[in-house]
Amino acid sequence: MVWWPEHDVGAVILTNSSDGGTSLRNVFRRRLMEMLFDGSAEAEPNLSVFRDLAADETAALGETLTRPVPDELYERLAPLYVSPELGEIRMRRDAGTLWFDFGGWKSEMASRRDGGGDRDGNAVLVTVSPGTVGFEFRLATNDSLVLSDGKRDYVFRAEY
Repeated sequence: MVWWPEHDVGAVILTNSSDGGTSLRNVFRRRLMEMLFDGSAEAEPNLSVFRDLAADETAALGETLTRPVPDELYERLAPLYVSPELGEIRMRRDAGTLWFDFGGWKSEMASRRDGGGDRDGNAVLVTVSPGTVGFEFRLATNDSLVLSDGKRDYVFRAEY
């Protein structure tokens, strides 16, 4: 957050701190000051660094994924999964591409290229649509998908 009430300006930027959010916040604040107070343009070159890092990260993730999701993995999925905390996920296949439809948003899905699994051998499906890249859903059993936020697991149970 940054506030300059004497100039009727305030800004809030929300980020994930585990992926460089703090540094981006500092660049954002610097750029905002440059624009408001005719400062020297020092922030813009740093913004391009963040853009390049994001592109590199997305490309690196893409190298570990299989698209489209293999038929044998798709066939293990239920048409609908429900979490009491997060709601529904509907499975949809369109021209061979697996989509997770969350109601308010949807994403194309990919599977991990290394056999599609995590260290326990569970299949992992990853969101790959722009703006949603990187959410991982573990197919723990044939009747549940698990989304972990690092602190908690959210279980989506299959509905047939």
